[in-house]
Amino acid sequence: MADNPLMPERIRVWEFEGAHLDLLVAQACGIQSARIVNGVCTRGDGQRFQPSSDWAHGGPLVEEAQISIWRYPDLDSWHACTGFDFTRSEGLISRCYMQGVTPLVAAMRCFAAAKLWSNLPV
Repeated sequence: MADNPLMPERIRVWEFEGAHLDLLVAQACGIQSARIVNGVCTRGDGQRFQPSSDWAHGGPLVEEAQISIWRYPDLDSWHACTGFDFTRSEGLISRCYMQGVTPLVAAMRCFAAAKLWSNLPV
Protein backbone atom coordinates (compact mmCIF):
# COMPACT_ATOMS: atom_id res chain seq x y z
CA MET A 1 0.00 0.00 0.00
CA ALA A 2 1.14 3.53 -0.70
CA ASP A 3 2.53 5.67 2.09
CA ASN A 4 -0.46 7.98 1.73
CA PRO A 5 -3.48 6.14 0.27
CA LEU A 6 -5.33 9.43 -0.06
CA MET A 7 -3.09 10.77 -2.82
CA PRO A 8 -5.37 11.03 -5.88
CA GLU A 9 -3.03 9.22 -8.25
CA ARG A 10 -2.89 6.21 -5.92
CA ILE A 11 -6.52 5.68 -4.95
CA ARG A 12 -7.68 2.27 -6.15
CA VAL A 13 -10.43 1.78 -3.60
CA TRP A 14 -11.68 -1.46 -5.18
CA GLU A 15 -8.40 -3.14 -4.15
CA PHE A 16 -8.60 -2.23 -0.46
CA GLU A 17 -9.73 -4.80 2.11
CA GLY A 18 -9.37 -5.58 5.80
CA ALA A 19 -7.47 -3.14 8.00
CA HIS A 20 -6.32 -1.09 5.01
CA LEU A 21 -9.93 -0.53 3.89
CA ASP A 22 -10.87 0.34 7.49
CA LEU A 23 -8.01 2.87 7.61
CA LEU A 24 -9.12 4.40 4.32
CA VAL A 25 -12.68 4.72 5.66
CA ALA A 26 -11.36 6.27 8.89
CA GLN A 27 -9.42 8.85 6.90
CA ALA A 28 -12.49 9.53 4.74
CA CYS A 29 -14.38 10.16 8.00
CA GLY A 30 -11.71 12.63 9.10
CA ILE A 31 -10.18 10.37 11.78
CA GLN A 32 -6.61 11.41 11.05
CA SER A 33 -5.25 9.68 14.15
CA ALA A 34 -6.33 6.22 12.91
CA ARG A 35 -3.54 3.66 12.54
CA ILE A 36 -3.08 -0.02 11.82
CA VAL A 37 -1.75 -1.79 14.92
CA ASN A 38 -1.12 -5.54 14.84
CA GLY A 39 -3.20 -5.87 11.67
CA VAL A 40 -6.20 -3.99 13.07
CA CYS A 41 -7.30 -0.43 12.36
CA THR A 42 -7.54 1.61 15.55
CA ARG A 43 -8.55 5.16 16.35
CA GLY A 44 -6.15 7.51 18.10
CA ASP A 45 -7.62 6.42 21.45
CA GLY A 46 -6.68 2.79 20.76
CA GLN A 47 -10.27 1.64 20.13
CA ARG A 48 -10.80 -0.68 17.17
CA PHE A 49 -12.39 0.80 14.05
CA GLN A 50 -13.55 -1.97 11.73
CA PRO A 51 -16.39 -0.67 9.55
CA SER A 52 -15.74 -3.24 6.80
CA SER A 53 -16.43 -6.16 9.16
CA ASP A 54 -18.44 -4.78 12.11
CA TRP A 55 -21.98 -3.51 11.50
CA ALA A 56 -21.79 -1.42 14.69
CA HIS A 57 -19.05 0.64 12.98
CA GLY A 58 -20.08 0.36 9.32
CA GLY A 59 -23.87 0.40 9.66
CA PRO A 60 -24.14 4.07 10.67
CA LEU A 61 -21.88 5.03 7.73
CA VAL A 62 -24.11 3.08 5.32
CA GLU A 63 -27.11 4.96 6.69
CA GLU A 64 -25.36 8.36 6.66
CA ALA A 65 -24.22 8.01 3.05
CA GLN A 66 -27.54 6.39 1.99
CA ILE A 67 -25.71 3.48 0.41
CA SER A 68 -27.83 0.84 -1.30
CA ILE A 69 -26.55 -2.73 -1.00
CA TRP A 70 -27.70 -5.75 -2.98
CA ARG A 71 -26.65 -9.12 -4.30
CA TYR A 72 -27.61 -10.74 -7.57
CA PRO A 73 -28.46 -14.44 -7.06
CA ASP A 74 -26.12 -15.58 -9.85
CA LEU A 75 -23.03 -13.56 -8.80
CA ASP A 76 -20.58 -14.19 -5.97
CA SER A 77 -20.21 -10.56 -4.93
CA TRP A 78 -22.16 -7.86 -3.15
CA HIS A 79 -22.83 -4.52 -4.80
CA ALA A 80 -23.16 -1.06 -3.28
CA CYS A 81 -23.91 2.33 -4.72
CA THR A 82 -24.78 5.81 -3.61
CA GLY A 83 -26.50 8.70 -5.33
CA PHE A 84 -28.20 6.47 -7.86
CA ASP A 85 -30.99 6.82 -10.35
CA PHE A 86 -32.46 4.48 -12.93
CA THR A 87 -33.40 5.43 -16.46
CA ARG A 88 -34.96 3.26 -19.13
CA SER A 89 -32.33 4.15 -21.71
CA GLU A 90 -29.19 3.89 -19.56
CA GLY A 91 -30.14 1.61 -16.69
CA LEU A 92 -28.53 2.22 -13.30
CA ILE A 93 -26.65 5.50 -13.00
CA SER A 94 -24.83 6.14 -9.74
CA ARG A 95 -22.39 8.59 -8.24
CA CYS A 96 -20.35 5.71 -6.91
CA TYR A 97 -20.59 1.93 -7.40
CA MET A 98 -18.40 -0.76 -5.83
CA GLN A 99 -18.37 -4.52 -5.29
CA GLY A 100 -17.11 -6.68 -2.45
CA VAL A 101 -17.15 -10.18 -0.99
CA THR A 102 -19.47 -9.05 1.83
CA PRO A 103 -22.11 -6.32 2.08
CA LEU A 104 -19.90 -4.24 4.37
CA VAL A 105 -16.80 -4.51 2.17
CA ALA A 106 -18.81 -3.33 -0.85
CA ALA A 107 -20.45 -0.56 1.18
CA MET A 108 -17.22 0.70 2.76
CA ARG A 109 -15.44 0.75 -0.60
CA CYS A 110 -18.38 2.77 -1.90
CA PHE A 111 -18.34 5.07 1.15
CA ALA A 112 -14.60 5.75 0.89
CA ALA A 113 -14.69 6.28 -2.87
CA ALA A 114 -17.67 8.63 -2.69
CA LYS A 115 -15.99 10.73 0.03
CA LEU A 116 -12.48 10.74 -1.42
CA TRP A 117 -13.24 10.92 -5.13
CA SER A 118 -15.54 13.91 -4.62
CA ASN A 119 -12.48 15.86 -3.42
CA LEU A 120 -10.26 15.07 -6.40
CA PRO A 121 -9.33 17.88 -8.80
CA VAL A 122 -11.04 17.68 -12.16
